[in-house]
Amino acid sequence: MNPLAKHLKSINQTQRDFAAQLGVRDATVSAWVNGKTPSSKAIGRIAQATGGAVGPASWFDASEQQGAA
Repeated sequence: MNPLAKHLKSINQTQRDFAAQLGVRDATVSAWVNGKTPSSKAIGRIAQATGGAVGPASWFDASEQQGAA
């Protein structure tokens, strides 16, 4: 399960409510939950809105991170 989807489920927050919190469309949050990587600006906003629970590293798998080192 996507890290954002896990977080929203764990705090019982709907995608719609999260979208309103960030000021984006419901469809945008749905795309993120379904695997689309947000823009770097959006990643920062998501990290802030989730108190760091869904930080930048959440959007990249370990093999991608190792390859970038």
